[in-house]
Amino acid sequence: MGKTLGFRVKGIVLLLLGLLILIFSFSYASLRQSTDQVNRLAEGALPSLAATMELSLHLEGVIQSSERLMNASIQAERRVAYEQTREALAAGSSFLAANSTFASSREMEEIFATLSTATDDLNTLIDEKMRLASDLDAHRLKLSQWFGGLKQSGVSNTEYALWLGNVGQMLGQMAILTPDMNARLMRREISRIGRTLRTLEQNAQSLSPAARSLAAETVDNLQDLISGDMGIFAILNDYSRHNLRAKALTRQMRVITSEMLRDLNAITKGEITETQASAHSLVQRSESQLTALILVVVAAMTLAVLAFIYVDQRVIQRLGRLQRSVKDRADGHEAVIPVTGDDEITEISKAVQYFVDEIDRRQQSLIQSAEQVRDIILQSPQPMCVAAEGIILFHNAAFENLWTGDIELSDVPAYLPSDLLASGDDTRQMSRHEIWMMGHEPRWFDMASSPANWEGVHARQLILVDVSSQVKVEKTLKGAKEKAEAAAQAKSSFLAMMSHEIRSPMNGIISVAEILSKENMGQEQQRLLSVINQSAETLLTIINDILDFSKIEAGKLAIENLPFNLPDLVRSAAELLAGDFKQKSITFEIDIDQNLPDEVMGDANRLRQILFNLISNAAKFTADGSVRVSAKKSGDKVQISVEDTGIGISPDMLERLFQPFEQADTSTARQFGGTGLGLSICKQLASLMGGNLGVTSTVGKGSVFTVTLPLNPAGVNLKAKTDIALQSKKRAHQPAAPSAKRHILVVEDNPINQVVITKILSQLSCSYDVAGDGIEALGQLENNRYDLILTDLRMPNMDGFAMARTIREREQEEGERLPIVAVSADAMEEARQESQKSGIDDFISKPIKIDEVRACLETHLPAT
Repeated sequence: MGKTLGFRVKGIVLLLLGLLILIFSFSYASLRQSTDQVNRLAEGALPSLAATMELSLHLEGVIQSSERLMNASIQAERRVAYEQTREALAAGSSFLAANSTFASSREMEEIFATLSTATDDLNTLIDEKMRLASDLDAHRLKLSQWFGGLKQSGVSNTEYALWLGNVGQMLGQMAILTPDMNARLMRREISRIGRTLRTLEQNAQSLSPAARSLAAETVDNLQDLISGDMGIFAILNDYSRHNLRAKALTRQMRVITSEMLRDLNAITKGEITETQASAHSLVQRSESQLTALILVVVAAMTLAVLAFIYVDQRVIQRLGRLQRSVKDRADGHEAVIPVTGDDEITEISKAVQYFVDEIDRRQQSLIQSAEQVRDIILQSPQPMCVAAEGIILFHNAAFENLWTGDIELSDVPAYLPSDLLASGDDTRQMSRHEIWMMGHEPRWFDMASSPANWEGVHARQLILVDVSSQVKVEKTLKGAKEKAEAAAQAKSSFLAMMSHEIRSPMNGIISVAEILSKENMGQEQQRLLSVINQSAETLLTIINDILDFSKIEAGKLAIENLPFNLPDLVRSAAELLAGDFKQKSITFEIDIDQNLPDEVMGDANRLRQILFNLISNAAKFTADGSVRVSAKKSGDKVQISVEDTGIGISPDMLERLFQPFEQADTSTARQFGGTGLGLSICKQLASLMGGNLGVTSTVGKGSVFTVTLPLNPAGVNLKAKTDIALQSKKRAHQPAAPSAKRHILVVEDNPINQVVITKILSQLSCSYDVAGDGIEALGQLENNRYDLILTDLRMPNMDGFAMARTIREREQEEGERLPIVAVSADAMEEARQESQKSGIDDFISKPIKIDEVRACLETHLPAT
């Protein structure tokens, strides 16, 4: 298979890439050279030129400020000119020190040092000149004042007056002497004034004696002021000498500065010449590089044009013909795909031809599949249609048969839900609808609607399933469910009613028996009372087991999760039955592991119920020997075991031991009694608490029942809490505790229960009033003050719940809370929960025991 086209295109691309690399390299090299030369100019000649010019400016500043210093006429002007000169020299020195572009920087630094010294000397000379000028002005003022005094001397002599006139003329000659006049002229004038002064001294000898003496003194003074060591002539000579030195210094500074400026100008000219030469060289090189770059670019463009022509003819035009052929085939026209040549495009054309043929084949297959699907839909037993805007566009035979003989097909959309046929909805919907047809029973259909595109029309596809039979079955099941729920509710109501009706007379039996047992009676009477009490307790246990079993079966038994002291609970549950073991002379042991945590979370009451049942069974089925209760920690669980040496259980009975109403055998039931619910309830309670109850047993040797529960430590300290049941047991044979007289309101409609409760209160030294229902109790509360209310829950006229709510509403206004305790035969959990919601503080189940009432009074009415 040929690859010539690919090689040629790759060659052209590589050639163009090489030319681009060449252009880039040439351009980069040219730019690099130009940049380097510009950098040399910028880093070499230009900074040197700028530095030379700046240094020239500093030197010109020195010349100008030194000229101002030389020509200063007052001290302030001298000081300003001196400071400016010093600043110009300092600036030049600093610039020279910071700039290393000068080859002779050390010589220039020496020149700047010389100029600095000369500036200081010049400043000193100018200052001395100004001082001498000031002294000269002082001497002239003194001469003027002195001459004025001579005129006022009072000597009236003509010759003396003429002599004074000559003195005045001499002073006039001195007035023309100035410090800045020509030195030669100054010497001539001084010589002439000296001669005049000698002439005045000679002429004074010819004056009268009085005038001669005064003239001699005058001559002496004149000589001292004019030609003395500190006279005017001396001052003029010093001033002339200082002036000459200052001019010489100024001239020297100007010469030094001029020479330095001339050297700097020469340097500047050299730098300018070098810069111009470099710039000219840079321009010539740039022009050469530009010419070469243009030639390379022209060659690259020529090659690109040739490459474009080749690619257009050999690639683009052929691909265009291939595209048009494929498009014609796609539009359904007959077109030949070009496959001439021996290169890659030829291979592509062959591949396209293969794909086109394959598409034709698959399209034909799709057409056949579509026809098959259409046939399947048309013959499907599932009713199906496609509709848009209330018009059926397509339907199968099943859909048509669904309405045949009842409804015209065009009227069917009117019977279907409009929301399922809304063509503007793009969601999928499923729903169940009932359709009424004339002369027929209503029929139910499950309908599924989804968007569909039918021949370019936005429509809805609808599938129907006839579920009329299923709906009938569901209605039947619903009715059965409602009946079952009603039966369950009736069962719960029956159990609650039976619990209440049985517990009420049981309350009279057990409570009266307990009251009588505390009276002074004979041994036979006490034995008979014990029989009554045991029989009643057995019946009460059966009732409680039936209620618990009913709750568990209905799934209404709630497990609490509260903190409690585990060792104390195990110990108290065991000690409750310790008296029974003592009567039968059975060894009773309690073993609690020291590693067992004190505070755990769980349902203490249900665990106590399990343990009480297991220990009471051990007492029941053990005639002699021992019973051992142990508790230990096992990983993250606690294991509590009750081990006895009783009759044991056979292996075949172990499998159904925990089934409801099951016992070991009928003889066991006859001998020991019981309903067979206890172990089943314990098993299910353990399961509800997340644990398990198991047993191992050997016939004739005894049994070991083990309850395993999750160990969930609590975060509170329960050491101070005491088990109420244990307290009640310990109080069983204790006399009533002395307390202050308490006034109790008893709300009870049953006369027997009234007698029982009031008798117990009397034994506990409490006074009481009795009300038959809630309304009567509210009336007594308005006229009397009570410490506590003991109330039944189920009463006529107004029950205990309504009475408690009424009392709590009144207390919101009065602010004082009265304890309310429910005493009810309704042992269902719902009664306890409703009691709490109604505002009742505590709950005592019937039958009532004296110790429970005592504990309740001690809790809500502490002794004072």
